[in-house]
Amino acid sequence: MDRPTSVRNVRMVTTANFGFLRVHDPNLVSLGGLAERYFRDDPPTCLIKLRQFAELFSKLIAAHHALYIGERESFEDTLRRLSFERILPREVADLFHHLRKLGNAAAHEVSTWPSSESRGPMEKSRGSLRC
Repeated sequence: MDRPTSVRNVRMVTTANFGFLRVHDPNLVSLGGLAERYFRDDPPTCLIKLRQFAELFSKLIAAHHALYIGERESFEDTLRRLSFERILPREVADLFHHLRKLGNAAAHEVSTWPSSESRGPMEKSRGSLRC
């Protein structure tokens, strides 16, 4: 089974909320921990890291269910397939789509984001992963 290529240099990042994912992929822990780190001081970077987290997680889920097509497939297409196949609960798919859009906006729009923009997705991300 092919697995998605993920973050090349996994950093051991201290995290209060994402450490339980280490058994699945250390890159999930790293991206979640970096999102936590940037949460207050750099909300756009936090949102970008959450988007990367959601994209990697969705691709790992697709690979686990033999639905992973490859790196050329877009995040949006992966989410659509996982939703169509009823692999992701609707709440999780909606959250991942929301993170995708916020992460894209954070990467492409230069602005000063209030940390409240990243607070909601950060809290929802952790809560949804426990279901």
